[in-house]
Amino acid sequence: MDVRIQFEEAPTDETSGCLADLEEWLRESEIVAKPDRSAPRPGVKGGLILGLAIAGVALSAIRVLISAIATWGSKRNYSISFKSGDTTFSANNLTAKQARAVVDVMKDNATASNILILISRR
Repeated sequence: MDVRIQFEEAPTDETSGCLADLEEWLRESEIVAKPDRSAPRPGVKGGLILGLAIAGVALSAIRVLISAIATWGSKRNYSISFKSGDTTFSANNLTAKQARAVVDVMKDNATASNILILISRR
């Protein structure tokens, strides 16, 4: 299963910095996310981070990913939602039991090989 993480709003220096922070947060949870960058702007080293990609996530690791991102978002006052197929889940105040339910729904959704995680300001 592939995962894409991005802000709902257009990329800015602030959202790019937040995604860099999230990438580090995920790395501490032993989840490797690859930044998707825009072309560099004149006079600036490197482009904005548009999103993060995590390839080949096993269903067993999705719960860890959901928990890590939900915790990161709550500490920074962001709303997090997960889209799998036609189903969307909010990660705000998500309990461990609810995270398991999300994973169970994803398992049942055989057509959902990709998950989109959207970040927005509260």
